[in-house]
Amino acid sequence: ILSGCFQASAHYDFQLARNVVYCILFNEAVFSTSHRYFLHGTELGGKIHQIHHTCRPSSFSTSFIFHFWDSNTEFTASFCCMAAFCNFFLKDPFALLCSLHIGYLWYSVGDHSENLKLGHFWHHHFINSNYTAYTDIRYFWPAPKTDFVRERVFSDRKD
Repeated sequence: ILSGCFQASAHYDFQLARNVVYCILFNEAVFSTSHRYFLHGTELGGKIHQIHHTCRPSSFSTSFIFHFWDSNTEFTASFCCMAAFCNFFLKDPFALLCSLHIGYLWYSVGDHSENLKLGHFWHHHFINSNYTAYTDIRYFWPAPKTDFVRERVFSDRKD
């Protein structure tokens, strides 16, 4: 699925822009759902995701501090789903290549930046309901009954 994007013919047109937006939105949906599950799904998920949320405030390095299962679920699964979506539905391997570059750059540089202070930065500060990576959508899901990560991180604070 991924290897085809590296041999793809480049095209810079409206179709590329549209397909990249579709890929990013699809990735956002898969990432946000798995992220929400870690925060509110099970106590085990909360324990797994807690290591990432101990980075308060978040910074560039926060993008690299994950439990093995957390990173595989939130990132590997979302990027693989995006690759399948792009290849099987959009049939545009060059859009996948562009989307992968944007996604990796965004997750590693922009998403947790202490300088840009975008939505996910504030999610780390408050451990609130903004589960997304690219957007600042807070109230898409109903209010959770449990908040395993928030309870763990704030109960561990000494100040």
